[in-house]
Amino acid sequence: MKVTRPTMRTTTPPPTGGGTIDIAGILATVLKFLSSGSTASYTPH
Repeated sequence: MKVTRPTMRTTTPPPTGGGTIDIAGILATVLKFLSSGSTASYTPH
């Protein structure tokens, strides 16, 4: 088995080929979770 892939690429594969987009995506997911009201499940109360 020959795998020649950089660890950096495997750690965070760019969906559209951008680093800033990843942050925006995470923020969007957090906002969605907050809007959905799943904060109780996300944060151990």
